[in-house]
Amino acid sequence: MRSKIFSSDHMRASSKGQMWIPVFLSLGFLLAFPVAELLKLGNWFGMNYEPAQIEMLYENLWRDGLMATGFTVIFLAAVINGINGFWYLYSRKKVDFYHGLPITRKKLFWYKTGMGILYYLIPYTVCMFMALCIGAMRGFYSLKLLGMAGSMLAGHFLMYLLVYFVTVLAVCVTGNILMGALVLGGILLYGPLLAYLLIMYTENFFTTGYSYEYGIYRLLTRYGSPAAYCMSFIEDYAKGGFSSLFLLLPFGAALTGCLAYYAYKMRRSERTGKPVVYKWLEVVVKFLAVIPTGLGCGMIFYLIPEGNQRIAWWIFGLILGTVLSHGVMEILYHMDFRGFFASKLQLAAAGAAVALAASCFQFDLLHFNTYLPPREKLVSLNIDMEQSLKRENWPYLTEEGGKYTSVSWSDPSAGICAEEKGTFDEGIYEALSSIVKKQNHVDLEENSCDLPVKYTLAGGRSLYRSYQITEEELKNFLLACWKEGTVTQEKYAFLDLSVEYLTWVSGSFADGSTYALFQNDHSKYQELTEALKADILEAKPEELVGTPCASLNFQYDNVPEPEKNMLPYMDTTMYCNADIFVYPTFKRTLAILGETGYPLSLEEVPVVSAEVYFYSEEGELLYKTEYQERNQLEAVKASLRPGNLIPEWEKIDHTIEVNFTTSSDSIVSYGYFLKNAIPDFIEKDRAANESNSEA
Repeated sequence: MRSKIFSSDHMRASSKGQMWIPVFLSLGFLLAFPVAELLKLGNWFGMNYEPAQIEMLYENLWRDGLMATGFTVIFLAAVINGINGFWYLYSRKKVDFYHGLPITRKKLFWYKTGMGILYYLIPYTVCMFMALCIGAMRGFYSLKLLGMAGSMLAGHFLMYLLVYFVTVLAVCVTGNILMGALVLGGILLYGPLLAYLLIMYTENFFTTGYSYEYGIYRLLTRYGSPAAYCMSFIEDYAKGGFSSLFLLLPFGAALTGCLAYYAYKMRRSERTGKPVVYKWLEVVVKFLAVIPTGLGCGMIFYLIPEGNQRIAWWIFGLILGTVLSHGVMEILYHMDFRGFFASKLQLAAAGAAVALAASCFQFDLLHFNTYLPPREKLVSLNIDMEQSLKRENWPYLTEEGGKYTSVSWSDPSAGICAEEKGTFDEGIYEALSSIVKKQNHVDLEENSCDLPVKYTLAGGRSLYRSYQITEEELKNFLLACWKEGTVTQEKYAFLDLSVEYLTWVSGSFADGSTYALFQNDHSKYQELTEALKADILEAKPEELVGTPCASLNFQYDNVPEPEKNMLPYMDTTMYCNADIFVYPTFKRTLAILGETGYPLSLEEVPVVSAEVYFYSEEGELLYKTEYQERNQLEAVKASLRPGNLIPEWEKIDHTIEVNFTTSSDSIVSYGYFLKNAIPDFIEKDRAANESNSEA
């Protein structure tokens, strides 16, 4: 019997009654490989792609599409084979039977593992071979494709082993079906679920949480479970090139294989039927389940109410979730409802852990909100200006060989870098320091915008934060950025694009209206962009945080960009759009804009009356009044700004809105007053009307 354990006859005999597994998996792999390939090829040939383009797409299919579809079936195969091979461990009779045979546990373990691999590998190899044959029949066959197929087979096999041994490990450390399913589900999903819980707490308790593709969030999301790790590997592999994650797959498969083997070998038969076979593991599983469940229940109760009651309901949810989850775990362990309050000391320890974790968020014990990397460790800083300056926007462009690439704000090429260690710009760092210190004491009603930033530290480590800042803080920070110079260069770099790509220029002027510019004379585009570049070059940083007198919109089309080989027929040009303010000191630019005849100041707008609307803080219209006297109109015009010419660093009064009637009887919905600059007679009228309303 010992010598025949791995014989083909014995394997054939033991496979009787289990042939549904390879048949079922064959159907899955048939859909994942040959059928998916035929559907894709049919679509490509039907779209009249050229042969070279289809060849590119076909190579990408083996790198991306088939890798993902194959893993879906592989994941299912690993779970099914793992459970099928060691299912007997949940039955005392079967355990006594198998362990009574003259076979060592080592040989029995590897025999069942070998059967599980065969059930997967045979249908997988056959279906992959069919997919290669289909490609060869269509003319797609090369050593490169064979190499890609071999790489995919190796990657899929290692992923199969990882998930398979995890499944076996879950079965070997548990004694019944219910606990086995819970432990297996926990292992496969624990990391991403914990990451989601941390993100929810960060979003609700920290004002600076932003972009969770870094640190512990990234670690848990990408590597916190076997399933997440495999999906991360597939994602990296699809981008082309060698994925460093491939090096960790054999290690992960070997580690889980060893753990599963020793869990099986050291398993005591008399513990069969117990929820957890290893007594010490009960405490570990309990704490891993109770602490996140308590925090999760607290978050649910935190989100239900609004206002000041949230904290009270949150604390109630934390206590309820901790007690209930601990009680449920005890019931599962004792298989008796009377065990709900067993292990009171462990309940107290779990409650203390939940309270400590909750306190870290409530009181920011880890200084998440107020953390600023030391200046000497700061390598670069990226700023998402689109979030801060919503009335201005510009593309981040990099140029190489006459072709342009639009990059994300968080790309290293769009950042402010330190020239060497400890030399990061002092002005920007000081402005950030004053902002960061106030993040735990932010008055939300005074905030004007968010300031998302990405810190890159020595060693490549990244941190993301989004600070809530006031108008004054934004102005000071922008002033420091303009003085440093990098952001200024990035902001106006689009003006270096050739005017042959410039298809549209429009401007917003002092009357609150927007007009197309020089549509009948595109030669003016060159003159306008040159004038802007000259004015910007001479502008002082203080001028760039002043009050603008106009706004210009530039639209570029057919800008050449590098070819994207994996996307045939895709246009290798891009569209760019930019909105920037024009300031009173831009003399060259204003001289050209003056030729249009559009007003650059309110002095040029013939106003005959001003209708002023007064609103409550909640936005409800309270009353309105009209002014027609010349001195009143002049005072109104001196303090007013059109809505589209108010930068984010200007403080305005949102409770007063003005409509102008011009000499041509046209009504212009104009804008708002600057704070602390509202004419006295309007303030008196508002105070009088408020007094009458109260009376």
